[in-house]
Amino acid sequence: MATSVDLRYSRLMKPGTLSLLGVILLTFPGCHSLAPLVEKSVALQVAHISNKPLHVETANGKVEVNGGPREDVAITAVIRAISQERLEQTKVAATRIEDGTLVVEAVWPGNTRKSREGCHITVDLPSVSRINLRSSNGTIKMQGLGGEAQLKTSNGSITVVGHGGPVDAETSNGSIDLQDVAGDVAMKSS
Repeated sequence: MATSVDLRYSRLMKPGTLSLLGVILLTFPGCHSLAPLVEKSVALQVAHISNKPLHVETANGKVEVNGGPREDVAITAVIRAISQERLEQTKVAATRIEDGTLVVEAVWPGNTRKSREGCHITVDLPSVSRINLRSSNGTIKMQGLGGEAQLKTSNGSITVVGHGGPVDAETSNGSIDLQDVAGDVAMKSS
């Protein structure tokens, strides 16, 4: 909702009138674009299963995946929502599907993310057989893993460091930086 105020007539307004106007506008439904976001951090631990794929998907947030010496999968997410109620209703799911793929994603109330809401997701794990990372508006970072990697963001950079396998990286608005990749590379940035 676009709102404009003609400031030529501001001398006719008493001090605090514009502040009161702002409070009134924020109380109307659909005027969340001016309201501050609320956020919370969520931490999950999941059992690691060797030689299984990982799929992480988020919107309006970064994805970071780190390989390293550990026995489980640690997931940290920072959720940003337009209201405390929506924040409390939003969950981070870590689900194994039939083929053993670990799927990590934010689940929004009514399966609908509102404008400006988002979720940053970080995953630390020992290894994967294949990795698929997606963000509709955020950076993607991955290091210390192997296997086929498919990385896609519509607005953000992609960074891969120390990957033992092929990488397919695509962003429509950002840089792609691949370091120490042992495998075929396909990159697309527009």
